[in-house]
Amino acid sequence: RKGWKPQVQLVSHAQDPGFLLLAEQAEATLALSRRQNATITDFTIGLDCEWRPRTRGGTKDSPVAVLQLALPALTFVIDLQALCQSGCTPSDPMSGPEQALNDILGPLLADEKVAICGFGATGDLKQLAESYPHMPCFERCTCVVELGAIARLFFPEWKKGFKRSLSGLCELLLQRQIDKREQCSAWHERPLTEEQVRYAALDAAVLPHLLGLMAQRPPLCHCETAECVQQCMYARPGLLASWSAPTVMMRGNEGKVEQ
Repeated sequence: RKGWKPQVQLVSHAQDPGFLLLAEQAEATLALSRRQNATITDFTIGLDCEWRPRTRGGTKDSPVAVLQLALPALTFVIDLQALCQSGCTPSDPMSGPEQALNDILGPLLADEKVAICGFGATGDLKQLAESYPHMPCFERCTCVVELGAIARLFFPEWKKGFKRSLSGLCELLLQRQIDKREQCSAWHERPLTEEQVRYAALDAAVLPHLLGLMAQRPPLCHCETAECVQQCMYARPGLLASWSAPTVMMRGNEGKVEQ
């Protein structure tokens, strides 16, 4: 939508009031997901991550610097580089801020009624688990919705005339692209710029919005109602998955994506 700006809260230090807001919104989202008349956007959280890009000296092992979570009422840009310890092992203890963040995110990511929606979400989850193996909240995500898989199934035109990316999907469904100029910016440098925070928030906030638009459009199965579309989307193999970190990063769990 033209001029659409998500409500954003940056969480960057231990005494940040954003911690309390994040805890409140996480509890509210869990409550919304259990309502009988819940809409698709009530139980969907957009997830995205940023880390040091290769163009600025980053590698595949660069830790996640920023985690974005778009909850129904507010989008959080969480500065993991400032809040969390990097280079840890699974047996290392968590700091105070890490424990607080773990207590908030653990129930949210593990809840089977809350859908974690992303574009390349499993890659982001893997990077999170590798970056912070001592934080149990990143070990498992019970309900992962991959927008790319839904688009490939229900929107064949996306594969033909548009970039097979989040920006291309926005162009198809919103008739506009996301400004990606900050994508390869210096996510490892502090402080984050206003442009980076705005870009990070929008990249996550648009995800549940796109999923909601997909649920309103009759796909290839010729459904007539939004409710029917939602049921078809979640009934198709490969559109919903659970994710867990590999055994080398966590204690006793098998690393896999389960259909």
